[in-house]
Amino acid sequence: MTPRLLSIFPFFFFVLIIPVFSADLYKVSVTSQNDADYLNSLDIQPLFMLSDGYLILVDSTNAEKMYAKDFNLFHVASGVNLTDLAMNWHPGVDIGPDYPLLFHQDNLRIYYNIEGLGKSSNLRPIYNTIPKIVYRRKSSLSTNRISGEYDLEPLINQVNQNTLQSHVLRLEALGDRLTGSDSCHAARDWIIEQFNSYGYDSLYADEFVGYRWFLNNGSWELVPQEGCFNVIVTKLGKVSPGRQIIIGAHYDGQEGSPGADDNATGVAAILEISRILSDIDTENTIIFIAFDSEETMGAGSRYYAEKALDRNDNIIHMMSLDMLGCDLNNHEAKLCHGPVSSYSEIWRELAASYASISAELTTQILGSDHLPFLELGFDAALVIEKYLTPHVHLPSDSAVYINFDYMTRMVKASLATAYVTAHLPSKVRNLSGMDVGDGKSLQVNWEFQAGLNFYRIYYQSDSPFHSDSIDVPNPITSVTLINLYEDAEYSFSIVGHNQYGASPIQDTITLIPHYLPRRPGDIIIKPNLRYLEIEWTGNNDIELDFSHYAIIKDGKRLPVQLNETFFADNDYSLGDDFHTYYIVAVDQGGNISDTVGVEPLIAKVATLTPGKILAVNRSNISSNLLVNEVVTGEYLRESLSPFDFEYYSDTAYNYLPESERLNLYDFLDYELVVVGSESGRGEDLGIPPNLGGILDAIDYYQSIGGKVILFNRWGNITIQSEDYSTIHFIESSPDYYYQSRY
Repeated sequence: MTPRLLSIFPFFFFVLIIPVFSADLYKVSVTSQNDADYLNSLDIQPLFMLSDGYLILVDSTNAEKMYAKDFNLFHVASGVNLTDLAMNWHPGVDIGPDYPLLFHQDNLRIYYNIEGLGKSSNLRPIYNTIPKIVYRRKSSLSTNRISGEYDLEPLINQVNQNTLQSHVLRLEALGDRLTGSDSCHAARDWIIEQFNSYGYDSLYADEFVGYRWFLNNGSWELVPQEGCFNVIVTKLGKVSPGRQIIIGAHYDGQEGSPGADDNATGVAAILEISRILSDIDTENTIIFIAFDSEETMGAGSRYYAEKALDRNDNIIHMMSLDMLGCDLNNHEAKLCHGPVSSYSEIWRELAASYASISAELTTQILGSDHLPFLELGFDAALVIEKYLTPHVHLPSDSAVYINFDYMTRMVKASLATAYVTAHLPSKVRNLSGMDVGDGKSLQVNWEFQAGLNFYRIYYQSDSPFHSDSIDVPNPITSVTLINLYEDAEYSFSIVGHNQYGASPIQDTITLIPHYLPRRPGDIIIKPNLRYLEIEWTGNNDIELDFSHYAIIKDGKRLPVQLNETFFADNDYSLGDDFHTYYIVAVDQGGNISDTVGVEPLIAKVATLTPGKILAVNRSNISSNLLVNEVVTGEYLRESLSPFDFEYYSDTAYNYLPESERLNLYDFLDYELVVVGSESGRGEDLGIPPNLGGILDAIDYYQSIGGKVILFNRWGNITIQSEDYSTIHFIESSPDYYYQSRY
């Protein structure tokens, strides 16, 4: 086991590629599946999964899109290259003051502008990244998870301490088991022999390309290593073979270390657990995996987890057994889990009851084979000794420093957890809900699960308080709950029950019973030549009685029924006047969305009247020592005097509230807009729109056929015998960036 920070490696690559991706570093929260889907549609690079989101690299364009969607973003750093970043390999190990810390959360420390990292350093470069962002739906712990149906004492008493000790000594005798080496292959063959001796006929060695450290011109690098193997044994469940429990341990080691604690103890544990369970039927499938190449960034478990994700495997829980026997321990252990701690709590309860071990539960990021599963959205946890061996990765990591009594009890607790988990129902999947539309009823739906006696639905609202539950027999997968409070937010969860107990975790969703249909959102209205475009986002997919969308224009409902979220108003009578619009949803009873307190959209079409010109004086009077706005105005009026033009002074734009500044609608009646500006200490046209910039409006005006002439006047002037340039525009300055809204 390598007590390291979170490492992310997509192993469908056959060469080690360090992506060059320069952008800004952000932390982003992911609160829904829609959030995850939208983020995955953007050109962003996820780096690390955190307990409450992700650390990502993203350029300014996609960051603006995320801000526009109201994502919770925390800006960490600008102009970051992936090759400039490093992570600390050993949590809690001080790397000294010489490296600038860029980000710290969940024991993950990211450092910036690192050079000359070596194999012996406590820092490692970030070689690869997360393939995609996964939404981890809010889950909670079921109460009364385990019924009294288990007789665990006879089961766990089969764990043989002498066998465990023999396994550890055998693996230690094989040598360091460096991935891809002869000693590692010998360990693989011996593990296969053990599984075969237990009567398993579903055993196979899955070959993949892992990694190994290589010294190149005095610098250590990770290079691809062929001939790596995960040894996999499947014990099919008798009732629900599609639901999988994975119990894994890595058998590779570090160069020069016999790896007794790290991780002959974990391999011995999965062998002993598989031996005892070989002739015992379980409801769910158990998969035992001896992973290779864990010591080089978790390559083996990453390879397996990615394939499992591609197959859409229903992995209920993955338990990694790593470093179980250091003699500094006797009655304590640590379990490192992800966002959900339910199965770890089962381990803790059983360990206290049957193994005299007190377990600390933590979200601390320690590197082991559970991490790739967590990163890809599966539930997983690491079982590990409380006090890590000081001999890790050293030639002294031998059985001399193993407390085999303690190790035996760690294995007993893990066996009991594996057995119980393999009989309990898994989480009820695909929980969803629909609003009936009567203001007092909600429909809840879920996916069928074989082997259950019944489902128990819990629901509660806080204001006003209302809490209840209802039992629904299997195979029913939908129920309508009645007599609810209108407009109250209800949380729902469903727990599956079989003869052994309840599913340890459940998803939670929230629903609100409404009488009126929900209002459409994200409404955008765009003026075009002689017509208006209106777009919106529908919020009515969960309404059973939703019928269509309607348009209320100038206080009157138009005779149209819209099933799409788009409308073009090309009524010939639009003229050049402003009009008001509401977009409403309509249910099957004819009720429409509530418009009370909602401001209407106000818009007009573009006429682009031929021959009509708007002259805009843009010289900024706030720079009166550098700018002569009067001269700009005189020049505009004199130049356009032969034409049909109107003059507009916009010299005081930065003194006006945004609602009173020049905007797109001021341009729409004109064929040509001429904008003159005398620049002062900044470029007065290209500043951001929120500061008075108008290039966004000009850009859109041109896109619908408008014509534009822009000019600036600037030069050097003398003030009190000092020479000044009237333009101080610096292209690279972030204060002067401009990005079109259209």
